[in-house]
Amino acid sequence: MSELEPERYRFGSHTLEVRERRLLAGGAAVPLKPRVFDTLLYLVERAGHLVPKEELLAKLWPDSVVEESTLAKNVWLIRKALAETGGETLFIETVPRIGYRFVAPVERLDPAAPAEEDTLGPPPPALPDPLWAPYPRGLLPGMAAVAILVLLVTLSTFLPHARPPSRLLAGRPGAPARASVVVLGFANLSRRSDSEWLSTALTEMMSADLAAGERLRLVPGADAQRLARSLPPAPGVLGRDALAAARWQLAADYVIQGSYLSLPGPDGGVLRLDVVLQSTATGETLGTVSGTGAASHLFSLVDDASARLRKRLGVEPPSSQNTTAAAVAALPVHPEAARLYAEGLEKLRQSDALGARPLLEQAVAVEETFPLAHVALSQALLALGYDPLAVAEAKRALALSGSLSRAQQLEITAGLAEARKDWTTASTTDRSLLAFFPDNLEYGLSLARTLTAGGKAADALGVIAELRKLRPPASQDPRLDLAEAAASGALSDWPRQLASARRAAATARARHLDLLRGKALLEEAGAEGSLGQEPAAPGPRLAAPRLFPPLGDATAEARALLGIANARGDRGDYDGALAGYRQALATFEHIGNRKGEAHVWSDIANASWMRGDVDESLRSAERELALSRETGDRRAVVWGLGAIGNVLADQGEIEKALRMQIEALAISREIGDREYTAFCIASLADTRLAAGDLEAAAQGYREALEMSRSLHDPGGVARRQEDLAAVLLAQGRLDEADRLLQEALAAHRKAGEEDAAAQTGLGLASVRNEQGRPAEALALARSSGQAFPAMHQSGNTALALATGALAEVALGQTAAAEADCEKARAVLQGNRQSQPNLFVLLAQGRVETAAGHLAKARELAEAARERAEKARAPAFILEARLVLGEIGLKEHPGDGAGQKRLQELAREAQAKGYLLIARKAERATGFKR
Repeated sequence: MSELEPERYRFGSHTLEVRERRLLAGGAAVPLKPRVFDTLLYLVERAGHLVPKEELLAKLWPDSVVEESTLAKNVWLIRKALAETGGETLFIETVPRIGYRFVAPVERLDPAAPAEEDTLGPPPPALPDPLWAPYPRGLLPGMAAVAILVLLVTLSTFLPHARPPSRLLAGRPGAPARASVVVLGFANLSRRSDSEWLSTALTEMMSADLAAGERLRLVPGADAQRLARSLPPAPGVLGRDALAAARWQLAADYVIQGSYLSLPGPDGGVLRLDVVLQSTATGETLGTVSGTGAASHLFSLVDDASARLRKRLGVEPPSSQNTTAAAVAALPVHPEAARLYAEGLEKLRQSDALGARPLLEQAVAVEETFPLAHVALSQALLALGYDPLAVAEAKRALALSGSLSRAQQLEITAGLAEARKDWTTASTTDRSLLAFFPDNLEYGLSLARTLTAGGKAADALGVIAELRKLRPPASQDPRLDLAEAAASGALSDWPRQLASARRAAATARARHLDLLRGKALLEEAGAEGSLGQEPAAPGPRLAAPRLFPPLGDATAEARALLGIANARGDRGDYDGALAGYRQALATFEHIGNRKGEAHVWSDIANASWMRGDVDESLRSAERELALSRETGDRRAVVWGLGAIGNVLADQGEIEKALRMQIEALAISREIGDREYTAFCIASLADTRLAAGDLEAAAQGYREALEMSRSLHDPGGVARRQEDLAAVLLAQGRLDEADRLLQEALAAHRKAGEEDAAAQTGLGLASVRNEQGRPAEALALARSSGQAFPAMHQSGNTALALATGALAEVALGQTAAAEADCEKARAVLQGNRQSQPNLFVLLAQGRVETAAGHLAKARELAEAARERAEKARAPAFILEARLVLGEIGLKEHPGDGAGQKRLQELAREAQAKGYLLIARKAERATGFKR
């Protein structure tokens, strides 16, 4: 590059650094493969001008021959990196059949000029709802809706999104940071079950009291309880190992724990409280605090102990009278509501959302105005899969939370946004929390998570890089590696995902953080699978589920089991996958996670369909639909309706199928999910094709194809091309069908989608048979068919054998064709899918006709016609009549009645648009229209 050429280009919110070979978005690097970067740079350098494809290919691949599809894939990857969605041409314009033009205004920056702060672009559209709710955030409340709105508007004045994360973070070496305190809990010395709830209540009250005034940073209660459960019961002084665990697992500077003794008596009895304060850095016991008072004066007892602990820590008491009431705000005023809330909170932190829900519902019923109970109930409902109910409870909490602390106010707002899957608001609120409390790793991790979920994984990596500048041990927390793995996976940077996950797993293992290690192993397995290292992936996948049961995290265990089952299904081991799905299902049923149950039932429906078990597939899809309606998961409802409709259409129940698919389409459009809208349109077209309405099917496929293109979804484009090719084949437009299938096949191969590529190759083999190219058809059928037996796909295996048999007949290999048809019939034993069974019956009928076994051929064709009529499959009915007509002419050459029947068939097929069958019938009789 000459000295006169710019080193950097700016367009929109992006900067392209030529010398560094780096694309920045909002100051964060966006990973690009080398050839993709070269493509973008070449287009940017010629911004505003049309660049022909031939010029790009010659420039980027001067020494090799590359297909245009490779260039198209590079341009698609650039669009994805620039967040160009929704069909808008924001950066790159495609000039059909000619080339590309970079249309965004480009500023060529002076190499000597200082870099300006990059601003973030507009927020991306919301991603599809993830099945797995994020790990529950701390059970802290928020403030009233109006107050939050005013606060966020005020923050936008001081904290614009253009400000890079480094400006929002303090707490690094040399910057002041608050002392971190963890309240591990209190032992019940009385051993009375009716006072067990006080342990959680005292912990919550003391944590809230110490956090008042924001001079101390309190470790979230869920994290504190997780550590406490791993330590031996010790109401007195903790040993050095326990203190070291608190320091390195929770980044805590100080540990508070103790015991209480509840004695019966008048007015609720007497309570003695003993508290111990220790330093995690030195192991020193800094002080003990004791107090005794009436149980009815519990708040005063805790407030007094907290005040004395503050003095030992050298922390001034809160200046505002309102903040000194934090302990009171941590529990309901009504004693029964306080007990129910504490017991429900304890179960929720033990991952027992099913047990927590009724306790929290009762707490809300007793004291409806207590906001924290609504927060906890929202989290329980979210964990159980009842998202709409969770959102409603979070709204109630927000409306009641005006008197709570600033941190609590923002946390409840972020929680509501997450329940709504409003990742933009969630990340904005998390950014505000981090600005107020820059030494709080929890807020930084939450911001990274919500940015990743909201499609801003590159920004998340920037936040993680800044969090690594915090003081140790926060900067060495393995959760940073885990967050980096998740963000890298979202960016398809699988090597980085794998490296980060392995670091997280190694650190978690060294520190005995089994829950974190299990999550890291799942990330590691996912990265290995994406990199094609599937033989190594079962190791971490199999190890992860064994870590979760001792920790009581059944949701994580079920998720790990699903990972194992999905890996088996990807390898075609559907029996093994189904066994794994049922293990996961049992776990979800045990904990009452209805959304998890629905997800597993959808997996069972898919695996059962691939095995040819139509009844089980239908039952499973119906169960998924019922659960999704129950939980209010409308996106999952769309999937269930579509899946059931597809099965019904295959079995000839066209009207039922259409009703379900029309309902699914209406819901997908109402919720604004364009990806699922394309799926629903294509499913409707499938059913209309099955019903014989070729024009309506073609129109639907074309609409779905254009939508997939606008979404920059190459997999969806390829599937819709295959669908449209099926219509073109029936219409006799063989060359057009051939072209579409070749494009789809190339796309699947580029994406490494072996299963989809095999199915597309099989469709292309059918077209080649009809084109009179049997040798090519046989080669395609055999190469495609090799993939299906290992995947236990009986339907596709049989289709491949039958397609090859038709090619063999044309090549004069009749004996081989007969053998392949028999194999296909054997493979289909137990398979009730209509299409493969009908295709095989008719193919075998043609083969037996060619072999001169006319009686057997007629028997097969009659069976096919009967089955096709039952399935209400007009294409197969016409094809069966054609085969029977051809057999009849062989049985009775020159039979006028037989010729007349075939001529009538040709006219009928012509009228219905089945021109391929019409032409075959004409050729059989010599009839000319």
